[in-house]
Amino acid sequence: AIQGALMGSMGLIMIGAIFQLLVVIPSNFNLLSQESMIYTSLYGVYNLTMNLLSVWFVFQLGYNYARSLKLKPMTGAIASTLNFLIVSTTGYRVIEMESLSTGFLGGPGLFIAILVGLSTVGIYNLCVKKNIVIKMPDVVPPFLSESFSAIIPLFLSVSLWLGLSVAVHSVTGVTFPELFVGLISMPLSYLTGFWGMLVLGVLIGLLWGFGIHGTMMVYVAIMPVL
Repeated sequence: AIQGALMGSMGLIMIGAIFQLLVVIPSNFNLLSQESMIYTSLYGVYNLTMNLLSVWFVFQLGYNYARSLKLKPMTGAIASTLNFLIVSTTGYRVIEMESLSTGFLGGPGLFIAILVGLSTVGIYNLCVKKNIVIKMPDVVPPFLSESFSAIIPLFLSVSLWLGLSVAVHSVTGVTFPELFVGLISMPLSYLTGFWGMLVLGVLIGLLWGFGIHGTMMVYVAIMPVL
């Protein structure tokens, strides 16, 4: 499901990159002003693709994961996206939409999107297996019956992530994404420091000394983490 969501996002990434080049290159040669309508219009495509990458990703993740579990794919996609927006935009403590934080809607929010997407569909799957769903009479149209059957799983997953977000902010004073990124960045700070890079460099050199492509071997393990 994660692989499918990442592969499905490649088109958006490429479109965002193309439109960024269309505005950055002319502006670097003073052929296009950053205040012009053309610049803002073209750069808007970049903002709606790359800077919303995690939103598009979590939607596809929920869809693919639900489909692989023989669940309603669109229900998994919508539920995953809703929970991700609640967590990543601090939507639980603002009233006006203009106050939403969008810093984790792009690339920095991918880790959170994976956690939210997998757990949301997991709860959905558990409810279906345990028959914790609202069942409608057979005379009710299927599309309406499916909507009602998703209410309890959606309520449980939203309650989980909403409660977790509120608890984290109440205890730590930071949002859940900020806490998560801060925790995983602590060990990486040593890895990307002088001694960490020294160890990696020595290891790469030793592997090359034994006829092994040291750079490729080390980077395969370390670059996804970085």
